[in-house]
Order: sequence, then C-alpha cells, then structure tokens
Amino acid sequence: MKIKLFVLFIIFSNIIFAQNKTCEDAVFAIVSSSKSYKWATNGLEKAVIKNGGKGIGWIMYSSPNPERYNALSKSDFYEIVLHETYSDRNFNFRTYVFKPKNLTLYKRDNLNNVLIPIKYNKKLLPLYKSKCLK
Repeated sequence: MKIKLFVLFIIFSNIIFAQNKTCEDAVFAIVSSSKSYKWATNGLEKAVIKNGGKGIGWIMYSSPNPERYNALSKSDFYEIVLHETYSDRNFNFRTYVFKPKNLTLYKRDNLNNVLIPIKYNKKLLPLYKSKCLK
C-alpha cells in the first residue's frame, strides 16, 4: 500500500510541477529517460548509502548558456555528470551529453574517448524546447 501511495505521489507531483521545471530539469529528464541511465542507477543509491555514502546526484558541467543554466562551463552541448556522493568526495561514474543541434543524447565512453548515441524518450522534446530555447 505504501508503495502505491508513493508512486501516486510521484506521478501527481510531476503533473503539478511540470510547469515549474527549469532547463536543467528538462535536460536531466531526457538523460534519465534513457535505458543507459536506468541501468547505471538501478539500486545504486541504496548501495552507496549502505557503503556510508549520502546517495547519488548529478551536475551540469557545461551548457550553451552556463550563467542562465547554472553550468560550470560554456559549450555547444549540455554535459551531465552523475556521481556517487560521500562526505569527503564525489565519485563521477557516468557522463551524458545532449546536443541541441541534432537533439541527440550520447553516453560518453571515457576509456575510448568517444560519444555513443543512445535512445531517450522523444516525448520530452517539447518540454526541452519550452524551457531551453527561449
């Protein structure tokens, strides 16, 4: 019963607060809709907490408009880095790049220094366009 109530709360919250999403939220929604993100984070937060950490998080390292979107640097794309959060450090474990020019999402392969195109929920593009292309 608690799980059903929690799921309903999440759905209801997303509907109510959809108008208040920022560009960062829209880009992260695109990232989090990918199978790659779901696979990489499945059960991870629980494991990090069990290991003494605080959880997992993300940061936008770069964007076309870093001042407006709270990114650390300027680029032609959005770069989202996922990390495990511990009291003494953050451990980066996955990087995603969303390129507005071709509306493509990539997973960065750091070992081979390449971007691998991945699928995401294209129904999120209107949210992205309304929040990021003003």
